[in-house]
Formats: sequence, C-alpha cells, structure tokens
Amino acid sequence: MTVGAIILAAGKGERVGQDKVMLALGDKPVWQWSYDTFQAHSEVSKVGIVVAPSQVETVRKAAPEAAFVVAGGDSRQSSALAGIEAMDTALVLVHDAARPFVSSELISRVIEAAATSGAAAPYMPVTDTIRDRDSLEIIPRERLAAMQTPQAAKRNLLIEAHAAASSDVTDDLALLQGIGIQPTLVEGETENRKLTYSSDWPPAQLE
Repeated sequence: MTVGAIILAAGKGERVGQDKVMLALGDKPVWQWSYDTFQAHSEVSKVGIVVAPSQVETVRKAAPEAAFVVAGGDSRQSSALAGIEAMDTALVLVHDAARPFVSSELISRVIEAAATSGAAAPYMPVTDTIRDRDSLEIIPRERLAAMQTPQAAKRNLLIEAHAAASSDVTDDLALLQGIGIQPTLVEGETENRKLTYSSDWPPAQLE
C-alpha cells in the first residue's frame, strides 16, 4: 500500500500572534522539522505541504523535493482537503506542522494501524483532573484521550468523509466517524507536543 503524508502549515497562529510554523526552530523553520522526518521515513513515498497562499513560493523553494506545495483554506478542514485532493497514495497521513517533534517510530505505529483498520491516530492519556466548567462535575479521565497527529486513513475514505461533512471540525477522525468508520487509537508520545502559545518558545534544544 502506498503511503503519503501531508504537512498542514496553513494556520494563522493567532494564539502566538504570528505564523508560528514559519518561525525558526534551531536552524530551520518549524514546519520543516516534521517534513524532514516524514521525508526520511522508509514507508512514506510522498510528502506534500499545505501552506498559506502567501507562503507557497517560499516553501516550494525551501522544499523542492516535496510532492506538492499547495495553498490551504480558511480552516484546518479545508486545508486538509486541499492536501488530500493533491495526494494520490492509497493511505494518507495528515500531520500538523505545529508538532515538529514527531518521531519515525510513531509514524510507523500509525501507518501499521491504519493499514489494518482503515484509519488510525495517536493519543495521550489525560493525567490532570478535568471538570465541566459550568457544573464543576469531574469527568473521569479514564474516558479521555488527548489526540495527536499524524492522523491517517485510506484516501478514498477521507475523500468520502469530507464530502459528507456538514460542519467544520478540527480532528480528522471526527469526519471519518461521521461516515461510520471507527478508527484505531495508538499510543502517542509526550515529545509529540503541539507548539500553541508564546510560552511554548523556546522549546528544548533538538539534538
């Protein structure tokens, strides 16, 4: 089964105050860390990048070996669809560029699970006490899962799920569940954290 990966780097970075995935992290921009990891993975044959329209030419020059560099939309969902439509592999992994620390081992776990069940994604157990903000009722954390990316599925299922979507979501699995697909969850990684707020910089120095 052919495998392709899409790096979503079209977000506005509103909680940081600027386009966070274009910020420098060490000696290269944030988006390029995960891009390079997928590009080097033995099971991934193609890697495409979805960026803001204003960044297409800049990223294309920085990653000339990319399968494609396309402009994203106004939401994560529309950006993901732009990448999925540009990708032609049987299995597609969708990864947020704001998670630059993704490992090759995690990618392999997601690919194996998605190839078997049709869709998969990594998660981390929730360790904090979680309450409903209005009722203050404690929600049992054993029922909770903090989702990560890459989230993967067979391309035909992703196309069908996007076509059937009636509302905007921020999670690829939610679209698949909308067409009756039950994804497999695999163990995520603490290091695969998302850079969201200004306080997330500078991250630990990468080796």
